[in-house]
Amino acid sequence: MKIEVLIATMNLKEHNELIENLKVKNSLVINQTNEILLDDITEGSNRLFSYKEKGLSKSRNKAIEKSSSDICVIADDDLQYENNYEEIIVEGYKKYPDADIIAFYVDNVDLKRKKAVGKEEKIDLIKSMKIRSVQITFKRKSIIDNKIEFNERFGAGAELYMGEENIFLAQCIKKGLKIYYIPNKIATIQDNESTWFKGHNEYNFNVKGAVYFEISKRLYPILILQFALRKRWLYSNELPMNKAIIYMFEGVKKYKKRLKKKVYYMGDFCSDTGPAIVNKSYYPYMKGKCFICKTNNKLIRLIHFLFNIVKCRVLLISGLSKFHMSASKIVKKMNKKVVYLMHGYNKVEYELNEIPKEKRILRTCEDEMLLIADKIICVSEKFCEYMKKQRKDIVSKFDFVNNGIESIESVVVEQKNKNDFFTVMSTGGGKKNKNNLDVCKAIEKLNNYKIKYIVIGEMGLDGDKIKEYNFVEYHSYLSHREVLGKMKKSDLYIQNSYFETFGLAIIEAISMGCEILISKDIGALSIIDCIEENNIIKNNKEIDEISNKIEKIINRKNRNKYISNIEKYTWKEEARKLKNKLLESEE
Repeated sequence: MKIEVLIATMNLKEHNELIENLKVKNSLVINQTNEILLDDITEGSNRLFSYKEKGLSKSRNKAIEKSSSDICVIADDDLQYENNYEEIIVEGYKKYPDADIIAFYVDNVDLKRKKAVGKEEKIDLIKSMKIRSVQITFKRKSIIDNKIEFNERFGAGAELYMGEENIFLAQCIKKGLKIYYIPNKIATIQDNESTWFKGHNEYNFNVKGAVYFEISKRLYPILILQFALRKRWLYSNELPMNKAIIYMFEGVKKYKKRLKKKVYYMGDFCSDTGPAIVNKSYYPYMKGKCFICKTNNKLIRLIHFLFNIVKCRVLLISGLSKFHMSASKIVKKMNKKVVYLMHGYNKVEYELNEIPKEKRILRTCEDEMLLIADKIICVSEKFCEYMKKQRKDIVSKFDFVNNGIESIESVVVEQKNKNDFFTVMSTGGGKKNKNNLDVCKAIEKLNNYKIKYIVIGEMGLDGDKIKEYNFVEYHSYLSHREVLGKMKKSDLYIQNSYFETFGLAIIEAISMGCEILISKDIGALSIIDCIEENNIIKNNKEIDEISNKIEKIINRKNRNKYISNIEKYTWKEEARKLKNKLLESEE
């Protein structure tokens, strides 16, 4: 039975010192910090991951997600564990094999107890409210299988600064999980002084009301009244009981208002374009937080928009169209905020692809959108920095959330190389901006190798010339699923673009087990942090450079990792960041 202590901390400077102070054997530390000073430790018995964010519940959720243990132990950085804490926990789960969660006793170093620490018993909803987070241990599989998380609206660092453990346990009880309490000491709290409690004031009771509502949306009035009566001795010197009750019910009212969907997410959720793939990737994590209309039927979309936008404070536009532009103008007249999720920059792309001026249909829309939007979220950090230089007149509007990655598949090299060909693949077809024609010229120089080059995308200006090469397999259109299938069978993905705001296909190629060779002008480099010089094209037009680097990749024995910590850039993680940006826009 593997046990791992999940530790939440902030602005950590010495990892080894923390582990020594806590006296833990196997741990996973989530360090929230303004500036990342420590390298992640992804292997071994004491792992560490740092994030530029705040919120205790976020830390807990990340730790649960990253843990691979049988039993997880919730911890703060001010504990000191007993030498035999693992044995105590193992014995507890042996005694109660049906337990999903066991809470143990955690002492306070400055508290002289004169009475027993509670009896051994099964925990119900009311009793669960007495349990502190650092007492909780649980079977990870039970939590993951039931999709239970700490509510990130609650806990230190969030606006609602307490009650996250009570809400967590209430979720567990609702899902039928069995909880026990065993009064055996596993740890001692070294610093019992609260950094967030400022007294039993109006705000404190507002938060308590919200906690009780989240615990039970039917029983919260009873929970509020029982606390007001049972704990009157605790707050009576600061507030009369009737005020405490009023403040708690006011807290429920404010929280209900906060829960209402405030964002209308408008975009293409049906096709296989880049923005649509991004939207579909965000959808599982945004659908409960936003109003979304998934159809592409314009009439239905218009009706859905007009009916629901009145309930929202923010319109999120993902992708550019005349329909989206009209919706933005309506929203601005309603004195609501518009956020533009910017996937591309047509001004540059039209010029690079030599599109005639009369066919540059979205240029006016793009200029209007950049001016009308209250915030512009670029799809990569690199693209954001580029736009700040291009549009200094609106530089304060720009922000970014990198596009995400789903997972890295286990691809066996022998399966990819089961034929005599080394398979290279590019998307973007014959568009000038993608510069796939120069890739053809580079491959042609490698006549000592059997290379097949798969090119997917619209013909553009270079399509016919690309198709003339006898090693090229050209597809003017494939579905997204078919593209991924081609990637899975390819050895190398090349993106030789002059300008690429992100390059989602590159990330998908990595996830399908491909090596990559990409231009230095690719936005996805914002998250590809383990790339080597031989995987980057410094001069898009230099045929010899491209050819030499393809040859080195062909002869390389070990596949590059490319992204050191994939969990930092999952779609789920990027959706969290996007939601936070949208919440900021509401203010």
